[in-house]
Amino acid sequence: MSTDPNENKRAESLLEIQSTYWLKRLDHTLTHTQSSSRLIYLIDAAVLALLYFAVQTFEPLERVVFVSAFPAFLLAILNLLHARLITLQHSWYSGIDGKLRDLLKVKPVDHEKRRCCLSSTHGVYRAIHVFIAVFLAIAGVVMVLYGRGYLPEIKVTPKAEGKRLTDALQAPPYELGGSGVPTDALAQPRARVRADVCGGA
Repeated sequence: MSTDPNENKRAESLLEIQSTYWLKRLDHTLTHTQSSSRLIYLIDAAVLALLYFAVQTFEPLERVVFVSAFPAFLLAILNLLHARLITLQHSWYSGIDGKLRDLLKVKPVDHEKRRCCLSSTHGVYRAIHVFIAVFLAIAGVVMVLYGRGYLPEIKVTPKAEGKRLTDALQAPPYELGGSGVPTDALAQPRARVRADVCGGA
């Protein structure tokens, strides 16, 4: 520490500026990681819910399952990209943390950890998304094989509600009469009236 007050003041001001800069960089790193994690979880849930609805609702089932395999592959790729992003963010976080410790002359926090690939929180998150990506890729391959008819031993039965919806969508529209009532509903009473008149005559 210098004895010159002005020099000490300049050093303290420089230290404050550097600390503020690296703290903002650290905050941006953490914010980007958290935002991307929330986004990938939302995408996973939305796409999987859509696939479940499609499989339970539409027919023919084999074709629906085959087409649904491609969104599953897309989710696998997105989860792999997110795992890579977590790796990069962990590298930035470690570097910025080291800069701040050097500026503040603070020793690293002592904590017990095992030396392996899952020795950090970022490493655990990365492994989770890699496992999700592998599972989705395997599921996508199974869906493609099922959709092409190579797995006849797998039986998937859509719910009754979904089948009724499919039948309703595929059914021909009613032919309405002038009163807005289906012609079939109008034809039956008229036939009975004609039969009664002819019988009475």
